[in-house]
Amino acid sequence: MNENLNISFEIVSGKSKTKNRDLGKINVHNALIVDFRDNSSFFCAVSDNRDNLKALNYELAEYLNGSYLFIYLNTASSDSILLGMSEKWLQNYLSSCFNLQENKFVVLIKNLLKNFSLSHSVVTSRHLLFQKHFVSTEFTSLLLESYATQFVHYFLVCIDSELKAETPLNYKFADYKKIKEIEHEITKNLSKSAPSIKEMADMAGMSITKFKTLFKEAFGESPHQYIIDKKLFFAKELLQTGQYSITEVSYKIGFNYPSGFTRLFKNKFQYPPSVVFTNKNTLLELVGN
Repeated sequence: MNENLNISFEIVSGKSKTKNRDLGKINVHNALIVDFRDNSSFFCAVSDNRDNLKALNYELAEYLNGSYLFIYLNTASSDSILLGMSEKWLQNYLSSCFNLQENKFVVLIKNLLKNFSLSHSVVTSRHLLFQKHFVSTEFTSLLLESYATQFVHYFLVCIDSELKAETPLNYKFADYKKIKEIEHEITKNLSKSAPSIKEMADMAGMSITKFKTLFKEAFGESPHQYIIDKKLFFAKELLQTGQYSITEVSYKIGFNYPSGFTRLFKNKFQYPPSVVFTNKNTLLELVGN
């Protein structure tokens, strides 16, 4: 069951007159701070207390120069994460000029992050997967950079798309909401065959082209690939229980041919489903003995 992902943001004005400081060498509020560029342009901070992380922005502002976008992410059972990006750093990646203080841009970010935090969104799924590995990894900084870069890349792609569009994001928000509702409907029971693209587009009241475009903007993949990936991750979870054979799992996620399921599984995870099934059953045998 997915947890709710809480996402908020604020615009922070740096108070330092010194540029290019490495925040990774600073220790405030016992938070873990990783400066990905060693110059405070793109960094993150992690704390087990959301309120401490919110208060951290006042401390960090003393070390920052210029305007910054701070994005906060957390769930009920995870540490809180702060992603910080300088306005100048963001401008290097976006095709249109903007000002972080501009109301239009603030509204755009607000609506976009609201979309990100919807249940079953690709952002929520990625965050839950990240936090699962974060508590056990020995390579904390590396995992943080991988997650932060992935999140920011998706964020920038969506922002850039809106800056290029003729219509503002709030005009398209109803369409995005409809896309999310359809995604939830078609993935709540992964054992069923997915409707065709035309059927999904008809459900949304959109043309096939518009539906496919908005779906990819919302979830980062085409509808077909997104559903396949959902099924494969679900299949992996079923195999890890050790209760079902590969053939049974194949049928449970709506594949008529186990050979086709095996091929897609191997393409997705770079190993066949037999590896998961064999390892799980070996473990169960050891426990039984």
